[in-house]
Amino acid sequence: MTNPRFLLLPDVPDWAFDVNLRDMAEYVPDFDFVFHYMKDGAPPDSLFDSCEAGAYLPWHAQFKHRPELMARLHSSLRAQSLWPAEKPHVTAEDAEYVNGFRAFHVVTRRAYDALKPHCPRLSFLTNPVNMRKFPRASGLGRDVVFSWNGRAGHTCLGARDLDVKGFRSFIEPAMKATGAPLVVADYDKSRIAHKDMPAWYRQANVTLSASLYEGASNSIMEAMASGHAIIGTPVGNLPEIQACQLERFGVTGILLLRERSVEAITEAVERLRHEPARVAQMGEINRAEIAARWSWEVWADHYAQFLGAIQ
Repeated sequence: MTNPRFLLLPDVPDWAFDVNLRDMAEYVPDFDFVFHYMKDGAPPDSLFDSCEAGAYLPWHAQFKHRPELMARLHSSLRAQSLWPAEKPHVTAEDAEYVNGFRAFHVVTRRAYDALKPHCPRLSFLTNPVNMRKFPRASGLGRDVVFSWNGRAGHTCLGARDLDVKGFRSFIEPAMKATGAPLVVADYDKSRIAHKDMPAWYRQANVTLSASLYEGASNSIMEAMASGHAIIGTPVGNLPEIQACQLERFGVTGILLLRERSVEAITEAVERLRHEPARVAQMGEINRAEIAARWSWEVWADHYAQFLGAIQ
């Protein structure tokens, strides 16, 4: 007996959505997954029809003007809010929009708490980390090396002048001010294939983030799985993860910035750059946290349940 076919719709190969979906296909054996990349255009109706179990679009805005197609889709909110540059609060129109999908999930508790009263079929699912890809932690001895990876030129729909990731506006000038070592993998300028990212993370032991908003950041959670300490803005699921650590361990591997500024990043970097023992302890806490609460071993059954939902 063959498994039911399920269509997966990432945007481009070997980037965040594709990595998440391929990890899901590895950990969820209940379906035969078929991939179609949206960079090649919308899938034909015949492909939809051949995947009787459904279709999963991992970001929600692609078909917002095609309600008849949305009704066939499982989808998700991977950012902090539905329209980060436009309206921070949930409107009746937003609720109607989310309820128009066959199934829908969010990756932060903040988004879940905001939407759930209006969207009773809403699910909470994080972006889990594939710990099989990160079998060991970064180990740099008495060196403290900082890192950043992502897409520095990431823009926001409706506000393309915003420096969403904050790398150019905040991290670069802060690191120049400190003179601390920084390794960078920028999607547009120095992109690293995902299969090579575990080795890339081993070059450093502190990861920086100055994002204006996030959902559940792949780069942050992978860095944590690699045993990095984290310095970041209090956005997305970082405050949630920090709260989990404090409850579980009494200490945290995350240093949340008091503000999104060059001065705050400079201060945080100076606090850690000469404390390798503290950095190592923070990294151990972060790796343990990801393995225990944010890995595919923990979330695979929840995804199988979500994909199997008939709503």
